[in-house]
Amino acid sequence: MKLSKAYRLAPEDAHRVRMKMGKGCFVLGCLIPVGIIASLFARGFFPPAGRWMIDLAIVLVILMIFQLFLKEGAHVRLEIGREHASSGNNAGVVAALEPFAYAGSRMFDRTGEANYLLGHAAKQLGEENFAEHCLRYAAKAKQSEWADKARELLS
Repeated sequence: MKLSKAYRLAPEDAHRVRMKMGKGCFVLGCLIPVGIIASLFARGFFPPAGRWMIDLAIVLVILMIFQLFLKEGAHVRLEIGREHASSGNNAGVVAALEPFAYAGSRMFDRTGEANYLLGHAAKQLGEENFAEHCLRYAAKAKQSEWADKARELLS
C-alpha cells in the first residue's frame, strides 16, 4: 500500500500548508503555557480531590483547538488537490492528498472526496495498489457522490 516513489508538494503549495499549520502551532505554543498557569492558579480554588477536573477541562480545550487547526490544514490540502485534479496534474494531486490515505488524516475525509481524487490520480500514475487502497476507503463513504465514483473505478 505504499507509493513506489515520493511525490513532493510544489513550493507554493507547501507554503500555503505551512502558513495554515504555522498559525496553529503558534496558537498552541501560546495556549499550553497559559493552560499550565491557569491550572496552577485554579488549584487554589478547588479542593485537592477536584483539581483533576480543571486540568482535564484545560487539556480538552487545548486538544479541541489543536484539532481545529489540523482540520484547517487538511482543508487547505484538499483545496490544493482539487486545483491539481482540475488541471490534470496527477503528481500534484498525490503530493497534496497523500496524508488522507492514512488513518490519522482520514477523519477529515468524511465524504471520501480526498481519497477518490487521490486514488484516481494514483491510478493514472500507475500506482495500482495505492490507488485501490484509497478507492476502497472512498467507496465506504455513506451517501456520497465520491463513493459512487470510487465504486465505478474499482469495478
